[in-house]
Amino acid sequence: MLKSIRTITIMSCLMLPLASYGASGGDAKTDQKLTAKIQKAIAKDYSLKADAGTVSVTVQNGDVTLKGTVRSDERRVDIAGVAEVVLLRKVPDERIHTAVVHNQLTVSH
Repeated sequence: MLKSIRTITIMSCLMLPLASYGASGGDAKTDQKLTAKIQKAIAKDYSLKADAGTVSVTVQNGDVTLKGTVRSDERRVDIAGVAEVVLLRKVPDERIHTAVVHNQLTVSH
């Protein structure tokens, strides 16, 4: 019985940040705003500007996915870094450890 209570308590602590994020801002409007902020940040970065038009940014429930083709692996990593910075500034504090950027960018040869 004690083990079951402990497990339920631990699971509740782990799920609370996700539930509170969904209730406080994981909606489509918030996702659209975050998408726009990430796209703008990539376009404003002088070193990434050339690849900004080939990068697709989608946000669903606060998780970011980057798709498209870039010119180098360095730019692939840098674009993901910009997305992470914007994401970490915008997600609620309790969601920071579960916020994710899925980097599916490919390098053109």
